[in-house]
Amino acid sequence: MKEDNVYLNYLIGDLESFVFSKRKEIDRIINEKEILNYTDSIYIFNNLAEGLNKTTNLIKHLKETQNPSIIRDICILSSEIISWIIFTLPSLERGLELFSQGFHIKEKHIIDILGENLIILDEIIEKPEKLNFFYGDILLSIQNVNMGFGYIQKIIEKGEIEN
Repeated sequence: MKEDNVYLNYLIGDLESFVFSKRKEIDRIINEKEILNYTDSIYIFNNLAEGLNKTTNLIKHLKETQNPSIIRDICILSSEIISWIIFTLPSLERGLELFSQGFHIKEKHIIDILGENLIILDEIIEKPEKLNFFYGDILLSIQNVNMGFGYIQKIIEKGEIEN
């Protein structure tokens, strides 16, 4: 096994562990409360952003490997975290009175942006050679969503301080 594959496998394991532990905890918080308090909201957005940050880090390393199996694993895991976020966001929109109009970046809903990435990742899973064509778009859009989550988190933190 090449040294770069060891590092990529470490990053894959780290993201798998993160998603497994945080998904349970965040789902529990959302299911227990109809309206989320500031602390819970900050915690959730912090973890969603951290998950996307870890995903971005993995995707950045995709071009370093030619191993179709590792490319596939990274795309599958990235799809899993994106799917989790897509299914979590409607509960957050419902639970956060502050964002009653939804989560948008450049007039496009975050769920649509992430959904488009799911389709692209699925194509790469089927045909790893498409990675070079879609690489920049995936990386940029996931980074934009991650920055959007950071912005929302900062607004919530500011609201917590003022209230």
